[in-house]
Amino acid sequence: MPFTQGLIVPPFRSLCERGGREGEKLTLLDARTFILDKRRCGISAPTCNFYNSSIAFLYKYVLHIPWDQDLV
Repeated sequence: MPFTQGLIVPPFRSLCERGGREGEKLTLLDARTFILDKRRCGISAPTCNFYNSSIAFLYKYVLHIPWDQDLV
């Protein structure tokens, strides 16, 4: 797995597993809830920002799903 893919895919895979759905069926609310739950569990703010950026990249450029940063 290329380096960048190795960084971006795990947070998205974790989101899919938590949401119990395939990536194309996840909503922005699913992403927001996932990231906020990580923060509540004690994950650092920089790590949550990384998760947000990784998931946003996949939504916008791989899945072609509009990403509303104000919502997430």
